[in-house]
Amino acid sequence: MRPTCSFPLSLLIASLSPTSVFSQPTPVDFDPGFWSISINGGSAASGWRWHDLYANYSSTPDITTHCKWLYDPALRNDTTTCSGDPSFRYLWGNGQASITVQQTINVAVAGIQGEVLIEGTALFTYKANLGANGRQFEGAVRVNATVVHKGVETARESAE
Repeated sequence: MRPTCSFPLSLLIASLSPTSVFSQPTPVDFDPGFWSISINGGSAASGWRWHDLYANYSSTPDITTHCKWLYDPALRNDTTTCSGDPSFRYLWGNGQASITVQQTINVAVAGIQGEVLIEGTALFTYKANLGANGRQFEGAVRVNATVVHKGVETARESAE
């Protein structure tokens, strides 16, 4: 026995508008901004290594996120602590050429409301062999952001 439908199929098809089910959201003009990042650090002959990262996001320049990374050779363990924006995350270390940054921001522009996850990656170059013992380094970089997640209607990459 075949199932029957009491609702006319032609009315069901006519009620589905192309924008309600089948189309993608319309992109909006949204620039997710960038981070200004500086990192300085060093190492000791005993094997200890450390760096301090300072990040300012372009939409909240008065808020500096400070992250401190420390490697303890006796424990063969590293720790990272950050203050400032608790959603800020980064991936960099051990001579990596690139730094990746991630942060959740609040957005209120046409088509996007609420929290949006942004991310960016940039080549990080620094001056090495600084300090009296030649074991310090420092550098700075601008990391352009792209929208990563939130079911938002745009993912525009900032070009430098």
